[in-house]
Amino acid sequence: MLIAKKTLSDQGKLNINVIKWAIETKTELALLTRNLKIDIDKSNQNNTIYIDNITPEEIQAGTNFVKEYCLANNELELLKQYLPIVLQDNELLIEMKNLKLIKINQSYEISISQVQKEYIPVTEMLTFETQERESLEYKKNGYSDDNVCPTMKAISISRGMNLKDLCDKAILKATLYRQAIGGLIGKRQGLQDKIEQAKTLEELESIVWSD
Repeated sequence: MLIAKKTLSDQGKLNINVIKWAIETKTELALLTRNLKIDIDKSNQNNTIYIDNITPEEIQAGTNFVKEYCLANNELELLKQYLPIVLQDNELLIEMKNLKLIKINQSYEISISQVQKEYIPVTEMLTFETQERESLEYKKNGYSDDNVCPTMKAISISRGMNLKDLCDKAILKATLYRQAIGGLIGKRQGLQDKIEQAKTLEELESIVWSD
């Protein structure tokens, strides 16, 4: 059972609305594998009063349940709002760091995808490395033996473009692509270092991926 600690009410199946309600009412959600005890002295026919004997372990289980749900459904902002209700101090900072790193990695993956689309058309994705390798081999032998670049030769014939110019263009494109990817990798690693070094939630909040 998913129980709200503040009201001791069963919330049923976990969903976004349940988490939003928990945030609004500032209540912890506990995951129980048992029934709550009933206060016999205070209960009556029309009203059942439960005893709050929820354990820290059940609160932790509830927190993990909410965390897993939010991560699986990409509800990072919702999880960010819920965590301060159940965690404090260093525990909260650690979880917020993990959450921040996930968001940075998501932004990184989006940027990587954009760079790939810019430099490598979908139709060339499968042959990109082949084009680069053959072009470098052709340049290495002084553009004299086109047997080392059969793919590029076929492309040059189809495009009606000089083979040397085509290979030089492919090498330049590959170089610019790898430079762009390298810049994004360095940016992500730098932000990860800042996240790990952050001492406060305010400092952590200031760390963002900017284009």
